[in-house]
Amino acid sequence: MKVHVIPLAAIACGVPVKDAEGRLIGAVGVSGGMVDQDFEVASAAVAALN
Repeated sequence: MKVHVIPLAAIACGVPVKDAEGRLIGAVGVSGGMVDQDFEVASAAVAALN
C-alpha cells in the first residue's frame, strides 16, 4: 500500500474568510507572535478584505 503524506502546519491562529452570503471561502492564518497578537493581525487582514 502506498501512503501519501501531505505536509501540514498547525498554527494556533486562523480566522475564517466568508463571502457576502456567509459561506466559508478560505481563512487567514498567522504565526510568529503570541496567540493574541497573531489573532489581531489575522483579524485585521480579514477586515481589510471586507
